Amino acid sequence: MQQTGTEYYYAVSFFMTTFKKEQPSFSHTEEFKAESGETLLDLHNKALAYYKKTVETLEQRGGYHNLPFVAASDFTPGEGAAHSVTLSLIEVAPDGEEYAHPIVGEDEEVTTESREIQAMVFRDLNLSSVTYEAGA
Repeated sequence: MQQTGTEYYYAVSFFMTTFKKEQPSFSHTEEFKAESGETLLDLHNKALAYYKKTVETLEQRGGYHNLPFVAASDFTPGEGAAHSVTLSLIEVAPDGEEYAHPIVGEDEEVTTESREIQAMVFRDLNLSSVTYEAGA
C-alpha cells in the first residue's frame, strides 16, 4: 500500500526460547503485503487473524523444548520457556528504510503510539478505523 511514496504492510513476528545454549531459540516473521486489489485494511485483518491463530497455537502447545511456557515474573532460565508474538504495521520510506510500529503484543505505551500512527495512515487512505479487544 502506497501513500506519498511511502509503502505499508503488516508483519507478525514470533519468538520462542528457553535461554539455554543447547536449546536454540526459534523466530519467524510472516509478512502481509498487498496483492491485487487488497487494501491496507484487508492486510490488517489477515495479519490480525494470523496473530490470533499464532497466539492460540502457542498457548495450546504449552511450551518449547519440553519446558512449559511461564510468565516473565516466574521465569528461570533452563526451567521454563518464553515466547512473544507481535503484530506490526511496517512503514517503508521512499529511501527503502523500514520502520516497525507494533500495534499488538508490546507494552501499552508502544502500542498506543503505533496505533495512533496506524489511525493517521488509515485516515489518509480513507479507510475505516479499527478497534482492538482486550488482549489484542
